[in-house]
Amino acid sequence: MPFAHAATRLKHQTRLAAVAAAVAIATAGVAGCSSGSSSSSGTGGSGPEQTHITVAEVPATDEVPFYLALKNGYFRQQGLTVTPVPVHTSVDAIPELVRGSVQIIIGGNDVSFFNVEAKGVLNVRLIAPAGSCTQNSFALLTLPHSTIRKPSDLAGKKISVPTKASINTLLINSQLQDSGVNPSSVHYVDIPFVDASAALQAHQIDAISMIEPFLTEAETSGAEELMPLCKGPTANIPLSGDFTTASWAQKNPRTVAAFQRAMAQGAAAADSNHAADEQVLQANVKVPPSMVSLVNFNSYPTSLNVAQIQRLADLMFDGGMLKARLNVTSIMVPTAGAAG
Repeated sequence: MPFAHAATRLKHQTRLAAVAAAVAIATAGVAGCSSGSSSSSGTGGSGPEQTHITVAEVPATDEVPFYLALKNGYFRQQGLTVTPVPVHTSVDAIPELVRGSVQIIIGGNDVSFFNVEAKGVLNVRLIAPAGSCTQNSFALLTLPHSTIRKPSDLAGKKISVPTKASINTLLINSQLQDSGVNPSSVHYVDIPFVDASAALQAHQIDAISMIEPFLTEAETSGAEELMPLCKGPTANIPLSGDFTTASWAQKNPRTVAAFQRAMAQGAAAADSNHAADEQVLQANVKVPPSMVSLVNFNSYPTSLNVAQIQRLADLMFDGGMLKARLNVTSIMVPTAGAAG
């Protein structure tokens, strides 16, 4: 089946989202007290404080800039050795982030991490952007013979999301409201992207929310698009970003800046050469050659856009996903300048 190798690789290196949340809450009192990598250049000088960092990543189109930064040596140019650890969902890596075995979670679900910050579970810092929502890269799908043919048909139905407090839920709720449908009328079920298509085919779920390349995989398996999720109120909204703890960012400002510069180079490369995007996606997510040209890529900003990120946080508050408005500048590390 498509992505079988990637799914196997993921399942051997991840934690369940429920475990992640439980551990994160249990360790709230020590959040931000994680230890750093043993490979370090010290606190003096102009190079990174840590020369080796481990990052958690969800293999998807959001991570294309990261894959290009690895392949093209952008991290090495900044004095960093980066080890990726794949996970099913970004919140799976929260326990490792707290413990210090992972220093950065890339492509972290913005909604999930804004919630973590707002609830006081973990003091996080957003250090770089990942993907932004584009018209064809995120959608809600159903089976061809389904009775669900329009948004109002979703009332009372089960919809897959990687986690309920996620960008998926926010996008779906926004689109339902825009179509005059009460979001509380649907039932969300936690299913990782890698398993959602099979769950739909087995009729365990009525509709699935999918990002690329899993969206294309589901469509080639027979699913049909019911509702695009990146239009109207959610067009071009940030989907994800790269997160670390406030403590680690404060102790390692030069490491953060080096990481930011490398990721900015990766994002610029991703937006300028989709042939290269296809190559690294096929290599890292195991997309079959026959399918990779069908994948719709996100847009990849090279720096954090305060206005757009604040727009996302405000949409969360307006939709009841935050109890109080979040000033996103309080959790952002300004993007470092380009490498000299």
